[in-house]
Parts: sequence; C-alpha cells; structure tokens
Amino acid sequence: MLIYQIECEEKGTVIFVDEDIAQQLGREGTSVAEMERQKVDFIVSVGGDGTILRTIHKMADPAPILGINMGTLGFLVDVEPKDAVETLRRLLSGFDVDVRSRLKLLLNGVCLPRATNEIAFLTASPAKMIEFEIIVDGALMEDFRADGVIVATSTGSTAYAMSAGGPIVDPRVDAIAVSYTHLTLPTKRIV
Repeated sequence: MLIYQIECEEKGTVIFVDEDIAQQLGREGTSVAEMERQKVDFIVSVGGDGTILRTIHKMADPAPILGINMGTLGFLVDVEPKDAVETLRRLLSGFDVDVRSRLKLLLNGVCLPRATNEIAFLTASPAKMIEFEIIVDGALMEDFRADGVIVATSTGSTAYAMSAGGPIVDPRVDAIAVSYTHLTLPTKRIV
C-alpha cells in the first residue's frame, strides 16, 4: 500500500487520511478541517475536479492540493494514476504552488464561503428577468436585464460559465469572466 510505503521510506512523514475512506484503508480518519488546523504541507485528492472543489470548499485557507485524475476530463486534476507514486515522491522533496484566485461574496453584509469556480445570480421566478449593474472600481461598466449572470474566476471559466457561452480564460491570468444570458438575445460575455 502506497501510504505504508511512503511512511517507511520517508521517516518523519505523517499522513492523514480523510474520514470518508479511512475505514476502507484500515486507518484512523481525519477531517479536512483538522488537516487545515494541523497545517499539512499538501493534500492529495483522488477523483476529478469536483472532488478537488469539495475539498477546497471545506477549508478557509486551502492547503495546496495535488489532484490524481480518476475522472474522464479534468482541468484541475494534474496527475494520471500511473504517475501518482513518482509524483508523490518528488513532492516530498519540495514543490511550487500554482495559486488560483477565488471569489468573495457578501450577501446582506454576510460573507459567504469563497468560490473557486463561479458565483451564479439567478431569478427565483421562472421567466422573470433581473436588472443588473456591473461596477468596476466605482465606475458603471454595464447595466442590463438578464435571466442570470455567472461571475467566474479564470479557473471557473471552464465550468458553468463556459457552458453558458463564456470565454475560456487561462488560469494564470488574474481575471474575472462575466457571462449573462437573455431569453431572446445571444449570450454576452465580458473578461
């Protein structure tokens, strides 16, 4: 087993296992929140983009995450299963972190959990459009009526924003993509 092998080879390495799979591995489980409190060096996420996003969502200040791709298509998962062992060995010697931006939303003065992908604003009433204003640095950039608006990070530009016709933005670009749709007009997008 990989965990046992790493613990034997890398003396002093402590490995925490998520509560959801710990029993299957015969290990004591640790919550992601506790891993964050312990200030782990990095987290290994086995799954797809959704698994990484759920892990990030559980942390106020996310630790670096290495994604091992068990899905079909992934924009966040970096490593194929066949390369996992060698990649983990290299990481134990040090690594660089690819920092991604996150969105912060205040709703009625309450700060909601940060969004790694996007925030969607939709009407609660079907077939009812909402009036929006986009203000950047205090200046009105655009005002419009739409069925909904998706505000996405560059990471989230390949998720729902892309499905709504938005642009794909390289994750190294510090940008926000705004996509909105009208029932009768084409989708509009702004970066």
